Amino acid sequence: MGSSQKDWRNAGRNMKINKILIFICLLIFILIIGYLNMVPEKPNQLKEQKNTNGITDSEIIIGSSSALTGHASFLGTQYIHGSLAYINEVNAQGGIHGRKIKLITYDDQYEPEKTVANTQKLILEDKVFILFDYVGTPTSVRIIDMVEEAKVPLLGLFTGAEELRTPFRPYIFNVRASYYDETGAAVDYFVRKLGFKRVAVFYQDDAFGMAGLKGVEIGLNKYDLKPVATGTYVRGTEDVENALEKIMSSNPEAIVMTGTYTPLAKFVKLYKEKGYDPYFHSVSFVGADAFASELLGRGISTSDKIIVTQVVPDPYETSAIYLKTVKNYRDLTAKYFPEDKPNYVGLEGYVNAVILVKVLKDAGRDLSRDKFIKTIESLKEYSVGVGIPANYGPNDHQAFDRVYFSSLNNGRFQLFNYIEFII
Repeated sequence: MGSSQKDWRNAGRNMKINKILIFICLLIFILIIGYLNMVPEKPNQLKEQKNTNGITDSEIIIGSSSALTGHASFLGTQYIHGSLAYINEVNAQGGIHGRKIKLITYDDQYEPEKTVANTQKLILEDKVFILFDYVGTPTSVRIIDMVEEAKVPLLGLFTGAEELRTPFRPYIFNVRASYYDETGAAVDYFVRKLGFKRVAVFYQDDAFGMAGLKGVEIGLNKYDLKPVATGTYVRGTEDVENALEKIMSSNPEAIVMTGTYTPLAKFVKLYKEKGYDPYFHSVSFVGADAFASELLGRGISTSDKIIVTQVVPDPYETSAIYLKTVKNYRDLTAKYFPEDKPNYVGLEGYVNAVILVKVLKDAGRDLSRDKFIKTIESLKEYSVGVGIPANYGPNDHQAFDRVYFSSLNNGRFQLFNYIEFII
């Protein structure tokens, strides 16, 4: 019995200890929960932003990240200058419903990580009303989720990437035609008009280049064709030699190129030096005027076999005669940026600003992001002054589908007239 009593006492003591331990654990748990409830929740930095951010009594604040320095600086600088030429004039005439447009610009040097940081700053610190005038595919695709989470509209992108269009992006509003539109038109021209069967693709090894490659593949597939060869180079370099040898060995009749102006010009020059003379095509992102300058510097001033598809009319004197917006762009560029020469990139930026101002005017003084979106989605058959109307809709966030063809003539790319191959 003595042993049993001892065991019973030990069991009782253990039960008491267990109860105490359970009590202590519950107490610690309650204290932790209480502490956590007292600590402020870490804010979701990119949660939906206030619907009227960036709107003051006197200003509408918008923000841009683009390549203002570095190897693609011509594109970012001219895109912004084109927009500012019109915005500055609107502000000089009193603004929109008593407010002036303030455009905050940050330089991302065509580097995606910098685009992300700049966009975070624009949304969280500068608290812009909308984002505007972004340049590039690898840069712009990196902020898609950020834009959608913050619910901040983004209008006007110097890229035709499908990823910014499909699936449908409720807060992204494209102005220009897509790369699929451009590459599809180029393939139609080469295959239908010229009867070519051998088309190669030279592209920048990133999201931009892949968008161009995909567009060519889709275009060729209509004719039961595939690229005869592909070659790449690394963004920010001019290392095109390996791609050149690979493509040259396939003896293409035409080469579709997606890249920036300096490496593409080097590629064309080296290819011609080898004694070959195929057709070369680039999408509009190359910046036709910078591309022409690079080619001219390499001794190439004229060639009807070097083609750039465009998404706006040419910015030169001939178009200014009959297109109001081209004339206004040229006049206001001379006024506000006299050091600039009229160019395709600047004209595209100018068209962006024309649409921006139209939407802001139509939305009225009582402005909000929701109202901005509803207003732009209701924009139908709006005459921008470039010969074709702009159209948006609740499920259509691309204003234009039109593609133009230009070829190198006396140091600049001028439009040539093949209506049946213009979308």
